Amino acid sequence: MLAQEARAKEGDHTRLHFMGPHLRPRAKSIIFLFMSGGPGQTDNFDPKPLLQKLEGQPVPESIAVNVPKIPRSGVNSPLMASPFSFRQYGESGIPVSELFPETARLVDDLCVIRSMNHRIPVHGPGECVALTGTALGDRPSMGAWMTYVLGSASGDPPGFVVMLSNTTGPAPQCPGWGPGFLPSRYQGTVVDSKTACPTRACPASMTTPNAAASSTTSSG
Repeated sequence: MLAQEARAKEGDHTRLHFMGPHLRPRAKSIIFLFMSGGPGQTDNFDPKPLLQKLEGQPVPESIAVNVPKIPRSGVNSPLMASPFSFRQYGESGIPVSELFPETARLVDDLCVIRSMNHRIPVHGPGECVALTGTALGDRPSMGAWMTYVLGSASGDPPGFVVMLSNTTGPAPQCPGWGPGFLPSRYQGTVVDSKTACPTRACPASMTTPNAAASSTTSSG
């Protein structure tokens, strides 16, 4: 803290804490869940009545013309409708799939966006589009933009942390915490979800909660 105060007096404006936000933030924290491999939108909050009628038929030319002609694009496969039924819930009348009966009870507290789309028919580049806005994943991630625009309560990086359910870190998702063309201080820090350490291996002097529990059990 003394070092931070000294830097402030010296006019150090290179750190997030002293740069201040571009806009006044109204939220203290944000939790962003990106669930790769989850159910498609047509199985949760975006019913497609026309897709039900066209099931088993070829992709209409009006749609196929906008899909890049690349392997695995799916334009030569028959259409498949969602096998799940939908109902409208709440005062908003938002349709919710039968997969989420408990979530449906809270639908008026949700903001469901169904207007976004892109032309990438392959998962990897498609994930990059969702996480950064480009298929190459070469632009800042959402966390980087949030930290850049709204600032961070942290006096030093990281401005945000990333926890992976898959510790190998799938390559298509790595841009999801990258800074893109912004300075590297805006990138996220990957935290091992099993050890709570910001690196793949904890220092020998550090005892993780799991290790401590194992040690207590063994000594007992």
